Amino acid sequence: MKRIALTGGIASGKSTVEAILQRHGVPVVDSDALTHALYETPELKAHVHQHFGASVFEDNDPTATVNRKALGALVFGDAAKRTLLTDYIHPRVKRQTEAFFQAHSEAPLVVASIPLLFEVYPLTVIREGYDGVWLVATTPQHQLARLMGNRGLSEAEAEVRIASQTPIEDKVALLNSEWRNEHDAIIVNSDTLDVLAAQVEALLES
Repeated sequence: MKRIALTGGIASGKSTVEAILQRHGVPVVDSDALTHALYETPELKAHVHQHFGASVFEDNDPTATVNRKALGALVFGDAAKRTLLTDYIHPRVKRQTEAFFQAHSEAPLVVASIPLLFEVYPLTVIREGYDGVWLVATTPQHQLARLMGNRGLSEAEAEVRIASQTPIEDKVALLNSEWRNEHDAIIVNSDTLDVLAAQVEALLES
């Protein structure tokens, strides 16, 4: 089994690539989906309430649904607050991802979608855990347009979220450096869906 980490910047098109992979029968575990599920647990709600207060919950009720947009407005502009949240979430997501790999150990290829791969894990840990990295790359202009058009963020909100992550051009540079291995790939998502799908399908064929 080959383990591939799928990553990219916010609004780069990772979810679309995931859908293409799944159509071709590739098992995909999405760390965002695992995170969303964690937000429904009493343990994470208690952690959020303790560190961020009741204002980030619907109706200011700590037992209700976390308002992800309100929480995001707090953490994306504050590295210390973001760390408080991610240090709680990421170890739990990592354990569930490993369980997914074990459950699909007979598959020739399994993909884990990890948006903050390079922000969270040291390069040595990435190489130890994954055979390759597939980076979905696009331009900041495309990211901005998608965040504003698809997620309803203001331009200022979108720019803060983009700025909170490592620039895509830095990730591209890394995957074009000596660190790259034979299973790494850069998937460019600045054209049509057909062009994107053709790149993914070519990777699967190879």
